[in-house]
Order: sequence, then C-alpha cells, then structure tokens
Amino acid sequence: MDSLIVNPDERIRPSEVEPEFGAGLCEKRLRQLRWLGDGPAYTKAGKGTRARVYYKRADIAEWLDRHRIDPAEAEPSQPTNA
Repeated sequence: MDSLIVNPDERIRPSEVEPEFGAGLCEKRLRQLRWLGDGPAYTKAGKGTRARVYYKRADIAEWLDRHRIDPAEAEPSQPTNA
C-alpha cells in the first residue's frame, strides 16, 4: 500500500485548507480570521484585490494544535445557582 507523502512546508491556497484539514476552515472563515488578526500564519503575495494568500500545511496544523481542547485536562465548569 502506497502512503501519501505530504510536505508540511508546501504552501496551499485557502480553498485547499478545508478539504484537507476540515475543522470549519472554509475560505470565508480564514478571511475573517485574517481580518481579526487571528488564524494560522499565512503569506500574502501581491497587493489589493489581486493579492494571493497561501498557507503552509505546518502552520495550519500548528494553529489547530494550539486550539486543541482535551476534555480530560479541561477545568470543570462551575455550577450556576438559578
């Protein structure tokens, strides 16, 4: 069985992020995150409306790892008094 070799330093377009990584990272959400100054690191080539945005696979994976929540390590929620 052949394994797929993926280069973590390869740059991919925003349209390629969601099919590969999922996690709700569609083009619109990535654009919002960039505007908010959040999200994975990216490279912007060019200026204005003709600029192209690229993401390194490793940067996307790193950003997702930083936002990982392990329920076993999560703080228990405090009960509320109603």
